[in-house]
Order: sequence, then C-alpha cells, then structure tokens
Amino acid sequence: MGVLTRDDFLNFRPEGPSRELVSVPALGGDVYVRRITAGERDDFERSMRGSTRRVRAFITALVCVDADGKPLFTGKDIEWLAEKPAYALEPIIEAHGRLNSMTQDDIESLEKN
Repeated sequence: MGVLTRDDFLNFRPEGPSRELVSVPALGGDVYVRRITAGERDDFERSMRGSTRRVRAFITALVCVDADGKPLFTGKDIEWLAEKPAYALEPIIEAHGRLNSMTQDDIESLEKN
C-alpha cells in the first residue's frame, strides 16, 4: 500500500453491495438495508447525543429502502417504529452494523450519551 492521493479518495468506489436484502421474520418478509455515507453517520451520531430519540428506530428509518433505493420512512415515522418489538427490528440493526461498521457497543454508547 502506498500513500493515498486526493484522486484516490475522489475515485474510491466501495467494494460489495451498497445494500443488502434482509429477512425480517417477525414482519413476515424482507427489506433492503442500505450503506450510509460518512456525512449521514456524522449527522446520525450528532442527533443522538443528548437526545431522547430512539436509536434503533432512528437507524431503521435511516437505512431501510425500497427496491429502487428510495427511503421507506421519514423522521416522522421514528416514534411509531420505536413502539415495535425490539426483536422485530434486530435483523435490520444487525445488517446496518455489517454494512456500516457500527457495533452494538457503538449503539449502546449513543444510547448512554
């Protein structure tokens, strides 16, 4: 590996899929979970600090998309998503972690702040 240049960053294309079809047994179907950008992750983490927002519901709203890549949810959906059983959202949270390098410890840390 050599020293990266600006062009290396500009021309970077991530390996692997930008989204993953995830089985959500509790809901009886599948949903696409997408990769987020660095800016989206920064915004997400900033919004969670000192907030009473629902982390798992917020993640679900952020990463779930339809077959065309369009968001399934808006910020207005977070409160009712938070009312769903945690086990129902867990496959989405796990896929988000794989695609976006966010661990369970990261999520728990955001919940505490």
